[in-house]
Amino acid sequence: MTSYDPTSTADAASLSGIRFSYDGGATWALDGVDLVIRDGEYVALTGPNGSGKSTLARLVSGLTAPDAGEVTLLGRHVFGRTQTPAGIVFAPNPDAYRAARRGIGAVFQNPEDQIVTTVTQDDVAFGPENLGVPREEIGRRIDVSLRDVGMGAYAAADPTRMSGGQQQRIAIADMLAMRPRMLVLDEPTAMLDPAARAEVLRILDSLHASGTTIVHVTHHRDEVLRANRVVRVAAGRIVFDSGSSGDRSSECYDESVSGFSGDRSSGGGVRASTRSRPLGQAYGRDTHTAPPFARIARIGAFLRCLRAVRRCCGFGFGDFVCLCSGFAGGVA
Repeated sequence: MTSYDPTSTADAASLSGIRFSYDGGATWALDGVDLVIRDGEYVALTGPNGSGKSTLARLVSGLTAPDAGEVTLLGRHVFGRTQTPAGIVFAPNPDAYRAARRGIGAVFQNPEDQIVTTVTQDDVAFGPENLGVPREEIGRRIDVSLRDVGMGAYAAADPTRMSGGQQQRIAIADMLAMRPRMLVLDEPTAMLDPAARAEVLRILDSLHASGTTIVHVTHHRDEVLRANRVVRVAAGRIVFDSGSSGDRSSECYDESVSGFSGDRSSGGGVRASTRSRPLGQAYGRDTHTAPPFARIARIGAFLRCLRAVRRCCGFGFGDFVCLCSGFAGGVA
């Protein structure tokens, strides 16, 4: 990969006229948002709690679709106007979403939510296996990804027993093994101690230097300063965009980072605690238009249940697979 080229015109993500509601349109978490992120940029998304920045991050990562607007991710037109027998409507393109998601990684605040096995190397292998990557290549990716995040010595360790910083590095390694062109992170350092936070930021700097597009939701001024572009969201709208120049000397920039670290004003947005719309429902109001995403939601629910069982009795994903294989063999 090459480093970020500020003259590049290639787009990692393009969103136009975006509207998104968690309550059927009574209030809008995002309202009229336009955003273009170019390949190789390091974009810091900022704003007070409830401003809509986390929702915007989910749209950019392809985990959620809007109610209206046009979305293109990694060159795939994943959401927009579609002709139906009833007329033109806004709808997702499940095949395009699926293709785009192969090149996008997402990391969130609580790394434990992304860990699905009790062996680190199995956890890192989970994504590539689901992408159909050959076994030998998966082995190489595990080694490289764990080495890149400084966790090479923990390949056989249980990630559920690690510190928050180590788990966050494993979550990042999980994404790196999938070779994403774009990595979206929603406050990935929020639960980390200073040393672990510094290590995660070092990893992000290294990824950006290698050419990976980074979209980083943060409340921390020092994290914003690492980005080459700052976008502030307030009340569901983009109210400031520094552009690729990364100029942070203006009054607009000062406004873009105001309210950091504990600003609780929602500015008319929607607080994270109310964001409970199921993933399947996020892809248009007719959930039958995107069955793949409903299946993904069910898989996510299954993995959450499996994690709960694992915490109670140490029963992991690998154990479950072995049990199912043995059961199937016995039936046969």
